[in-house]
Amino acid sequence: MSVVVDASLVIKWLTDETDSQAADDLFARWRLTGFQPVAPIVALPEITNVLLKHVADGVTTLEDAVERIPSLPRYVEFVDLTLVHAQRALTIANAVGSRAVYDFYYVALAEELGCEFWTADALLWRSIRGSFPNVRLLAVDSV
Repeated sequence: MSVVVDASLVIKWLTDETDSQAADDLFARWRLTGFQPVAPIVALPEITNVLLKHVADGVTTLEDAVERIPSLPRYVEFVDLTLVHAQRALTIANAVGSRAVYDFYYVALAEELGCEFWTADALLWRSIRGSFPNVRLLAVDSV
């Protein structure tokens, strides 16, 4: 069974951030129970953007950041997007009053797959939890 994850959660598997241990524990539970983390391909530029920020902030080196990218398939399967996903993401973003659509591709994919969507982004979670009961927040739901 699939579970949709966003870049904010995936980056915790790749780096040592706040809640990385909770993310690792969640990943281990999913593996034991047969859940496969998936993300829309839009997650890839978001993940690499965070890695670049870590380099710019001196948290890691460019070499280390580049070396982490090939480990991504260990954690998550990337799914191509369709025009239907674009339509649904745009509709959801508008419904919640967002001026950006990126995050809502995750919601659209989770709806299509009929599964939960997990994030470590509390702002996103708060903005959609009332409308999308299958959204889960790492800090709240994983403990």
